[in-house]
Amino acid sequence: MKKITVNLSFYNQNEVLVKQVNKWKSWRKEIRDQFSFCIIDDCSKKSALDILTGVDLSELDISIYRVLEDLYCNIAGVRNLSAKECKTDWMIIIDMDTFISEDLAESLLDLAIDERGKAYKFNRRVPNFKNHIKEGKMHPAVTLLRNDDYWEVGGCEEDLVGHYGSTDFCFWHRAKNVIEVIDRKDLYLDYVPEGESDIVRETVHNHILSQTRARNNEWSNTYVRFPWKKQYPIIKYNIFTVANEAYVPFLEIFVNSVLDKCPEVNHIIIGDVGLGEYRKHFLKKDKVILLDCECDNDFTGIHSDGWAKATRQKTFSLLKLMKCMDFDIPLIMIDNDVCVLKDLSPLIDDRYDIQITSRPPVTNPAGFVLKEIASFMIFNRYSNSKRFIETWISKMKELEENNEQLPHETPALNLVVEENSNHLSIGNLEEKISCAPRVVTDDSYAAHFKSVMTQKCDKVTNFEMRITNITNNSRYDIEIDKYLDDKFYEDWKQ
Repeated sequence: MKKITVNLSFYNQNEVLVKQVNKWKSWRKEIRDQFSFCIIDDCSKKSALDILTGVDLSELDISIYRVLEDLYCNIAGVRNLSAKECKTDWMIIIDMDTFISEDLAESLLDLAIDERGKAYKFNRRVPNFKNHIKEGKMHPAVTLLRNDDYWEVGGCEEDLVGHYGSTDFCFWHRAKNVIEVIDRKDLYLDYVPEGESDIVRETVHNHILSQTRARNNEWSNTYVRFPWKKQYPIIKYNIFTVANEAYVPFLEIFVNSVLDKCPEVNHIIIGDVGLGEYRKHFLKKDKVILLDCECDNDFTGIHSDGWAKATRQKTFSLLKLMKCMDFDIPLIMIDNDVCVLKDLSPLIDDRYDIQITSRPPVTNPAGFVLKEIASFMIFNRYSNSKRFIETWISKMKELEENNEQLPHETPALNLVVEENSNHLSIGNLEEKISCAPRVVTDDSYAAHFKSVMTQKCDKVTNFEMRITNITNNSRYDIEIDKYLDDKFYEDWKQ
């Protein structure tokens, strides 16, 4: 059971970051195992994750987050993000120039037992520099406190971001009647001067702002106003798709590219909607599981009845999977006509129940405005995802009863997202990033061989037209020859 999270804000102090992590690793296991560690990379030039490449993190319960916008003096925002993501009752937010020794860590565990409303501040020592101005001086900011108390105070004032200073003043001014601060002059943080940020410390703007806010008791209540992403740990996940015999070459490319590029994938689950003789072929592949579904092999090209039925089966098969498999890791649903270019785990954002790919809105001939698409979706929470899919299918059936134009899957998805009757947390994925159609860039995680045809065609023409309709502007190779054996393809064509 973790008791305390150490929240570290990082901005361009590369060597000191490695020293911080190695310091945590040096603690005795019985102490270390009671802590979680969280690094907030405040949009450094080189990411914390890249800097720590080669450092063994397996002994630490550690998470790394990266702010995606470089905001000047984003001290309040970073602290609020670390508190927002904190999973333990207690936390201590430290700066890069502040190190926690093993002895202090052990003392923190002894302190983290009090009821709410108490916080602890600590003295400082400067190793090998006893005459330093900060030697023996209490740290004004680093505090051990309960996460609930941090938010009871109101968090840090993010209106200060963009200018230096007054973050600590505002927090402790607001905390006066909420938290009892206990100074532990006998417990020492290690101050390391080389970890101090090299920034311009002009304080006039924030001094005036903070004094005005304190005098009027008016504080902002919007937090974490910038884009950010969890980068570590890499998350395990399952992948789900459906296919019939007409899409076997696409499926071959898809499965082989996943196995090649996605080391964190747990299982590739294929809904068998008519694989026929190719069923055994895919069962032999590593990590592949086949899900028996209603079969439909009546493909006669894009916009044919068979194509519409296969599209419909993806959603129905997904619900069947949800009913027979209770998963505790994210499930990524992807169309089978995709070649994966790199590991998909960085796309997973477990703040959301579901993540759905979106594109610029278009209006279909039936008048539905379509923004969300089902080519790439991530389901992070089982029970909520199951309810969402049930609602989605219900909406599809409603459109079918009203004789709306096929296929019903995408219009129904957009209606369900717009209504959001299940009150789910829904995140957006950009189509050009998650599953890029036609033009692939360095930011793309997968290439989608999307159809450009508007009329019926045979399965071979469908395949060959689509795999040649990709412009690759990325540094990645779309290795169709690697993933699709010539003989296998020729046999399928026959």
